[in-house]
Amino acid sequence: MGLAYGTATATPNGTKPIQNCGIGDQVLAGSPNGSGGFNWTPVEVQFSSGVPDGRTPMIFIRFGENRIICTPNQPFLMPDGKVKRAERLIPGVDRLVNAEGKPVEISDIVRGDYTRGVHGIATDIRLIGSLDHHLLITEGVVTGDYCAEISFDELAKNGLAVKDDEESAI
Repeated sequence: MGLAYGTATATPNGTKPIQNCGIGDQVLAGSPNGSGGFNWTPVEVQFSSGVPDGRTPMIFIRFGENRIICTPNQPFLMPDGKVKRAERLIPGVDRLVNAEGKPVEISDIVRGDYTRGVHGIATDIRLIGSLDHHLLITEGVVTGDYCAEISFDELAKNGLAVKDDEESAI
């Protein structure tokens, strides 16, 4: 269902932890601008939900000096403009994308249990044929919102997501 508590999420006024992004709060939502970058627009959160604790299987992704902790189905934007689930990312093969549209090397990925909170947000409760305004900046890289996560199969049918059978999992 998304990202670990404490994940820095970009807003018009800096970053704040994902679990503090409530319905009606503004976050920066992106749309590809056609030249490899993004247009980042303040958009109100339409969905915000999570669990404060429990034992959740998570993916721990290290890139540069940073890391992000997320559920296996969390979508990440790839340099080719498609999203790919965290559980399908391959270090040394796949790259994440930063807020400026530049590729970011993945140095390590580990599966493990996580006992803190997990939270997801969405900028819209429907996804109609594109990732516009469903991309967020979390820990400095571009991820899909919760709507993109639950609409992953539809995105794959429209050529906007890497299908699970296209590449082997980690």
